[in-house]
Amino acid sequence: MAAIPAERATWDAERTNAEIGTELDISPKIAGVHVSNIARKLGVSGPVQAAALAERAGLLHPGSP
Repeated sequence: MAAIPAERATWDAERTNAEIGTELDISPKIAGVHVSNIARKLGVSGPVQAAALAERAGLLHPGSP
């Protein structure tokens, strides 16, 4: 994820792999692989749980209490 600008690294559990791929200029299949790998590394089962984890950690709204 280091190569992705911070403003693009925000989790959005409702976005499709096609939408993510379009934004990052990669194929939907590759986007899905990245989403799966990120979820695996976080120890969650998918993007919804990853978004919840990021929210609890304060990563979705930096600077807020």
